[in-house]
Amino acid sequence: MRLVLLFSLLLSTTSWGLTQKGSFSWSPEKPVAGSTIQLSYTPPSEKKLTTKELELCILEWIDNRPKARVIPFTNKKGVFTATYESSEDVKCSAIAIRFGENWDNNNGEGYFILFHDASGKMVPGAVGAKASLYRDHGSSLALDRNAGYTYELYEQEFKENPSQKLLFIESYIKVLLGTIRGDAGKQAAFNLLDELAQQENISEPQLKAIVASYDRLSATDKATTLRQKAVNQYPNGWFSREALRLKIKQEASIDEKIKLALDYQTKYNQPTVDEKDDLDRIWAGILRNLVGAERYEELLSYSNSLPPVMAASSLNQAAWKLLEKGENLDLASKLAALAVDKIQKEKLSPSKDVLNSTFLYNYIQLLDGNLAACADTYSFVLEKAGDKNKALELQKLALEASDSNDPDMNERFVLLLQATQSKNLLEATQDFIRKNKATDSVKTIFTQLYTDKYGAKKADLKLSELVEEGKRAALEKLKEQILDKKAPVFTIKDLSGTDISLEKLMGKVIVIDFWATWCGPCKASFPGMQKAVDKYKDDPNVAFLFIDTWENGEEKEKNAAKFIQEKGYSFQVLMDNDNQVVSKFGVSGIPTKYIVDKKGIIRFKSIGYSGSPDGLVEELSQMIEIAKNK
Repeated sequence: MRLVLLFSLLLSTTSWGLTQKGSFSWSPEKPVAGSTIQLSYTPPSEKKLTTKELELCILEWIDNRPKARVIPFTNKKGVFTATYESSEDVKCSAIAIRFGENWDNNNGEGYFILFHDASGKMVPGAVGAKASLYRDHGSSLALDRNAGYTYELYEQEFKENPSQKLLFIESYIKVLLGTIRGDAGKQAAFNLLDELAQQENISEPQLKAIVASYDRLSATDKATTLRQKAVNQYPNGWFSREALRLKIKQEASIDEKIKLALDYQTKYNQPTVDEKDDLDRIWAGILRNLVGAERYEELLSYSNSLPPVMAASSLNQAAWKLLEKGENLDLASKLAALAVDKIQKEKLSPSKDVLNSTFLYNYIQLLDGNLAACADTYSFVLEKAGDKNKALELQKLALEASDSNDPDMNERFVLLLQATQSKNLLEATQDFIRKNKATDSVKTIFTQLYTDKYGAKKADLKLSELVEEGKRAALEKLKEQILDKKAPVFTIKDLSGTDISLEKLMGKVIVIDFWATWCGPCKASFPGMQKAVDKYKDDPNVAFLFIDTWENGEEKEKNAAKFIQEKGYSFQVLMDNDNQVVSKFGVSGIPTKYIVDKKGIIRFKSIGYSGSPDGLVEELSQMIEIAKNK
């Protein structure tokens, strides 16, 4: 049902902090690429785990890209060991241990093996590889991805090995601009890019990275000059193809777009991984155009040109568009069914190309999120067409894929059980309430059913028991997710111009919410955040700080104040105008919330928002109460 880009879930889902720390070591301490490394791991003392529950996840940096590997453990009296046959050309490996939904990733910093030569000297590029793995690919290991720390790593690499600048330039420029804000950061970036652009014998991928960095800085003239140089130097290379892709993008006629895309596909029929991504983006754009033009039969045909997740996104959007208009439900059903089928087949046999750089666990999570959304849409279509029994089957599939974590999907399932007069209706409502994943409507249906069977008094009592059971279960789960990391200190101004210091708030539990006026999920969470603020407004031991960051434009304070005032929120808004605070915390996406205890220790971290206002208040309240007792 959801009309989001189904292959991009980062800012539309909620992820509470799940990192813990045991004891991890390796031998030899300074390994050579291609050698055998013995790994040893002792889980946190409170964890009783088996080899089946542990997954040793490794990202190797090879040829300027990550390669994902999973290695089995052997258990020797509570100490888990593994043999790691490192790849021949690896420079650095990032490692984390996953158990269930939890990670041991060195408290968000990751475990990193830096490779050395035969003399014991670290190989050039090892520290730069660590920076890239940590910042650009660390999300797959649940790392913090702190920009300031990444900047320090790159600076160390470039100081020791200046020749490595070209290999890491694009990622470094992003981190540089995020760490040194304003004109100073831009000038430093220009100085380095101009220096590198003058070098001779620059490879096309390196030229591509420099051009991308100039584009990021809106240095159109410099980027255009380098593009032309690249086309002349590599007449059949990436930049020549870029010109053709731009032509396709700018073409107004969908028919001509398709013709150009097919010609492009024929001409470059053996693409590299990066070029395949470029081709996928071409077809994704065309499929969006076909949806907009309501050319659904062609959409069905050309959807096979895309990877399953991207194709399913367009098919799902088309089905929902038809559903909203109440037109051609047979075609809507066909589109929705194909979207579900593509995701299910991909789950059964995941693409090897994807798994080269992504762990199966992470990819299955992504696929399940997409499957839940597509199955939800298909269920809506079937219900609208009058096939409630099959709609129920599809809604059950959506619940299985989402692990019943979406209260709205759960409500849809309950309503379909009710519509089909299922004898499992009462049991389902109890189960959702018990799991703390029920909407008010589901609770109302339960109360009516239970009242009819046992009377109003027993129904009220039973509902209270189930709600409390759900709260206890949620609380126990939260206790497994507690973090233990010192919060970075900061002092910035609020909208009134008053300096607000984290240090001066010590002794309170502090809820820090990073947001921006352009951020949809941030604003979607604010009704719930206002309820949380209201709940604790008279509690002197709790403080809320809403840090406005990553803003564009010149009138940041004015825009933030206008938004808060128009919405009637009573938030204390702090302005992170130079993005220094968000960098210190290592935020990778917004909204991100931190719950800091009275001693200044981060106890919980949340990225994104996809719940309900009341659910958010309840979850935050439990976290705050846990933090109070630390």
